[in-house]
Amino acid sequence: MSWSATGKLWAFVILVAALRIVGLDAAILSIGQIFVVWVIVMLITAIPITPGGIGIAEVAYIALFGQIAGSEYNDVIAAGVILFRLAQWFLPIPIGWVSVALWRRQVSNGQLPDPFASPGKVGSSPTVDA
Repeated sequence: MSWSATGKLWAFVILVAALRIVGLDAAILSIGQIFVVWVIVMLITAIPITPGGIGIAEVAYIALFGQIAGSEYNDVIAAGVILFRLAQWFLPIPIGWVSVALWRRQVSNGQLPDPFASPGKVGSSPTVDA
């Protein structure tokens, strides 16, 4: 399985978790129904109207889930979709900060080579042919 497919499946897992966290259990939205809506939204957002499908994806999720679960769940569905998008978009940012901090610490301690350091001179200076 490719990393792209793995990332997409993790997005689905995060969507299911977000909907379950806000209280939409399997009696309201089954895993199969969530999967079908997720695939439809992926197809809709394949046309790049906005960056990352932002706005369009949320409207599609809320409308499609609302059709399945019923309009009385629209507020809870909206909360779950917002939680999903926050986890999908903003959770990687602090993970990236921690990764960069750990990487910088290893570079400064000499455990990793500095990729921005100029190459050292070995023997004589390089010549440039004109």
